[in-house]
Amino acid sequence: MQTGEQQSGFFGVSDLSYNATLAYDKGPIGARLSYVYRNAWQVRNEARLFANPLGVWRRAEASLDLQLTARITDRLGVTFDAVNLTRTKQQEYYRFGAVGDQDRFNLGTVLIPRTFAIGARYSFR
Repeated sequence: MQTGEQQSGFFGVSDLSYNATLAYDKGPIGARLSYVYRNAWQVRNEARLFANPLGVWRRAEASLDLQLTARITDRLGVTFDAVNLTRTKQQEYYRFGAVGDQDRFNLGTVLIPRTFAIGARYSFR
């Protein structure tokens, strides 16, 4: 029988994450293209029921978003937003040590659709 404690990293923290944004803003036109990536990370441990706790991990995620803006007048502007152009899915899976992966030990998957929005801004100054 083994006793003691087990150590793990911080939950919810990826070893690697980055984002990049391209922006253009000149005259009445503005544009922003943003990309975000983070590699797999441990979300939590499942309870110890029969053996060591199973780690619940989240697969790597990447997302690409776009925003376009146009100033029609000094008081009126319109926007177009496109979110999750890469159709990233959120997936949790079991992993303990070297055993477990996102393909064979799936815990749950959420498919997040692309969303598009059109908006208007008006200033009453």
